[in-house]
Amino acid sequence: MEHKKNSSHYETVVHFIISRTPSDELGATKLNKVLWIADCLHWRETGSSLTGLDSYVRMPRGPVATNIQNVLNSLEKSGKIVEREVPTPAGSRREFVALKQPTFDELEAQQIDILHRAIEFVRPRSAKEISELSHDEYWEEVAHGGEMKVSAGSVWKRQHEPEHYEWARSEARKLGLA
Repeated sequence: MEHKKNSSHYETVVHFIISRTPSDELGATKLNKVLWIADCLHWRETGSSLTGLDSYVRMPRGPVATNIQNVLNSLEKSGKIVEREVPTPAGSRREFVALKQPTFDELEAQQIDILHRAIEFVRPRSAKEISELSHDEYWEEVAHGGEMKVSAGSVWKRQHEPEHYEWARSEARKLGLA
């Protein structure tokens, strides 16, 4: 089922992530990683992004959601979140705190599940670690500031097991191709 691809939905998704993640575990870098992972997972499962974004911007710490600062400004202006700068041993971190609980009218059960999975994947990792994980082959091939399509990011390379190759050879023999 398609969801509305509008800024209200995008804001709801960002507000949901902020409300479900402890502020000391969600700086700007990790927020962008949750969004990227959730959009890629949703694309893999449904053929569309969860936020409605078709692409992200390639930045040094990984993919950054398009217009994310506008969304954060809107949420802060409406009194739903607050942003604060927090000193850390690695430098300053932009943290986000939910002041109000989001409404779930725009989120489907599958979307909430994907958001929880993305949050739980990112939460225990440092911003540096999660950034390095997003520096995959696709990120490497896109120029700084370039467009990273969610559809392309949803294709994950994985190692094939020897039995996969044996199955393929067996199928090729059945078809008279080997």
